Amino acid sequence: ISPDTIDTIFSEWNQTDVPGGAVAVIQKGEIVYSKGYGLADMEHDIVINPSTVFYIGSVSKQFVTFSILLLREQGKLDLDDEVQEYLPDFPRYESPLTIRHFIHHTSGVRDYLTLMDLKGRSYLDHTEMEEAYELIKNQEELNFTPGERYLYSNSCYLMLAMIVEEASGMSIKEFAEKEIF
Repeated sequence: ISPDTIDTIFSEWNQTDVPGGAVAVIQKGEIVYSKGYGLADMEHDIVINPSTVFYIGSVSKQFVTFSILLLREQGKLDLDDEVQEYLPDFPRYESPLTIRHFIHHTSGVRDYLTLMDLKGRSYLDHTEMEEAYELIKNQEELNFTPGERYLYSNSCYLMLAMIVEEASGMSIKEFAEKEIF
């Protein structure tokens, strides 16, 4: 595929009034073409280039769950294990909290991004994992009894990544590189 063809494909995003994107073409492990199209920040007219850093939001959650399922397949954990088996400093509540509750957003654990917002911090602010975990585990109660309802919680996926690290003995990045990528 030629650079002109790629430019044509991305021409509708290469405008000054729409969000854009970045493209990289990799052949045999080498980047052979990279280019940014359009705007990264429409409010401040910041254009996208090949080195623009994007906020990926929840895209990583699939890989965290996949890692958990690989560890289950390897016999290193069970989806019905209580999270305290891997995070012993996490508080116990009236009902058990399992890995399965975390995966399906049925734990009742409060969302750390909401908690950060209540502290006056933006979700775009850099937050260290340890700071977020401390905020989560210092909550005196859950939003609801685990398994009773569904409520999206970023906290659970942060903690699932920690469980991957504990169960595998590797960082989530190392585990994903070795087992997935």
